[in-house]
Amino acid sequence: MSKTEDRKPQEITKPFAILVEGPDDRCFFQAACKHLGLQEVDIVSVNGKDRFRATLMSISGIRNREKILLVRDADDDANGALQSLQDALRKVDFPFPSKAFEWKIGAEPPHVAIAIMPGPNEDGSLQKGALEDLYITVRMEKDKICKCVDDFLECCRGENPSLKITSKSKVSAFLAAQYADLRLGEAIAKDFDWSHEALKPIMQLLEAFSK
Repeated sequence: MSKTEDRKPQEITKPFAILVEGPDDRCFFQAACKHLGLQEVDIVSVNGKDRFRATLMSISGIRNREKILLVRDADDDANGALQSLQDALRKVDFPFPSKAFEWKIGAEPPHVAIAIMPGPNEDGSLQKGALEDLYITVRMEKDKICKCVDDFLECCRGENPSLKITSKSKVSAFLAAQYADLRLGEAIAKDFDWSHEALKPIMQLLEAFSK
């Protein structure tokens, strides 16, 4: 699919919908839904963390869904990310939950939930970060190559002290070593532990699509 085609408004026809930031997030949720055997879910990339409101306003059929899940990265401000999605829903007159990772069940559908990646801490507070941080926790932390990745990036920083080592740079280096030409979303679809404890909050949200 070309970038131009990816930006075209999509018609949502299935009873459940997931709106995500970008293509890697879409691949993640496609793989998660496949793992759970969920077929009646449309997954739409809104192409940017600030485009949820525009998509909710423009996409055909969105108000007639039974359940809608909005997903974005926490980045450096998890609570701000949650508030931005709540504001987007409020401004287009959609119901919205007061907390992430819970469903807002109203008298009439659509019922709405929000997920902020990489997910909650054990105390329920939202972690900073992105899908890459979740990938590190689930896929990379126990892999021997992860130490090689850390050593490589530290070596690079030794040559360039201004280099910032981020979750994105760690994942990029890991993917280059492990999967050559795969994007993050493609690597998730290929090899991921869906039973990992860190995935439970998001998987529990998705399981509601089967009820």
